[in-house]
Amino acid sequence: MTSKLKFRFHDTDLNSDEAAALLTITKDEETPIIDLSKIIKITARNASEMFDLAIKQKNPALANLAAKFAMASDASDRTFQRSRRRTGDTNKQKSSLEVPIEGSVENIIDKLHRREARWAAGVASILMFAPDGPDEHNTLTIKEIAVEQNRFLKLQRVNPNCIAFRGFVDGIKPLDSTGVARNESFFTSPTYNALREGLIFCKANNLVVLRQGVSVGSLESSPSEDTSNRSHLQRTYFSIQLAERGIELFTKWGDIGDYLSNFWSSRLN
Repeated sequence: MTSKLKFRFHDTDLNSDEAAALLTITKDEETPIIDLSKIIKITARNASEMFDLAIKQKNPALANLAAKFAMASDASDRTFQRSRRRTGDTNKQKSSLEVPIEGSVENIIDKLHRREARWAAGVASILMFAPDGPDEHNTLTIKEIAVEQNRFLKLQRVNPNCIAFRGFVDGIKPLDSTGVARNESFFTSPTYNALREGLIFCKANNLVVLRQGVSVGSLESSPSEDTSNRSHLQRTYFSIQLAERGIELFTKWGDIGDYLSNFWSSRLN
């Protein structure tokens, strides 16, 4: 069902042509914003239905919206649940990660060096292992970056009891949630959380470009596997590529490898 937009200026009802004409007399710098969240309630279920419709209609714009709404709904639920168990620190941390740092990339490096936080280590890993452009297919997912990070840590002879290896088989292969307790899987691991929060910071500071794709079925399924139910496993995923600013930061952060290995070396199970 589609809804027709209705316009009103004070007590006078306007049709769409009249509203458009009225907007032409506004100043160029004034861009009106209509917050549709005041009108439409999007839940995780609605987002899932929207994504199914996008697949059927082969509509990438609708799929992109569904993915954004699903992530926003999931993040909102997790924040609400955590706020009932903790203080408001989680919300403060999230907002601080989303605030861009002004000035040169040296200012960003300085802030990262002064923070003993997992998200800062996540930023370092993304900068070290995410590929640069311009090929839009030259990207890595968070899971792939996590594997590259842990291979690097093993080469650096980081203690096998380091928490960076939690959620992996032999410290290298991520444990999916299938067949294991969720709190033992990659998606609840310290490495995943560090990269996820680090990505928020990277996006806010224009260090990365996100590329969107749609996977059908398990990414690890074999060609001979029964695919009759794959339509139920369609999911949107995002992969990461360094932006020009991210490449500049990586180039100027001379001891980034030492920073990363030293950070995780001091955190043991």
